[in-house]
Amino acid sequence: MAGMTSFIPAIDRHPVTASRCILYLIIMQTFESHIQGDKPVVVDFFAEWCGPCKLMTPVLREVKDKVGDRVTILKLDIDKNPQYAQQYGIQAVPTLAIIRNGHIVWRKSGLTPAHEILEHLNLLIP
Repeated sequence: MAGMTSFIPAIDRHPVTASRCILYLIIMQTFESHIQGDKPVVVDFFAEWCGPCKLMTPVLREVKDKVGDRVTILKLDIDKNPQYAQQYGIQAVPTLAIIRNGHIVWRKSGLTPAHEILEHLNLLIP
């Protein structure tokens, strides 16, 4: 399984479609390949024990519904992947980051409304 990433789609009772799929990263070998491309990636750094983090899933689903395949949305559990929390200086959850070409172009900690995320994404996508 080396070099592969496993994903669990984050869905309710709705069928999985490309526009509704938010990816939970389970194995991190290809995290870097996801964030190195020109396609913007929204990374939600979260923790299972974090109450406000749970509130971000419907917000991210709303964002994904609006942007479709033009953006990838990843959820990264900082307790299971502490190396990335350290690498990106994550000190609070939830923290959202928009990464493009391997660089953070926007970052915010705390609950963030969909319209704010979309404002930043609209600057990056056609």
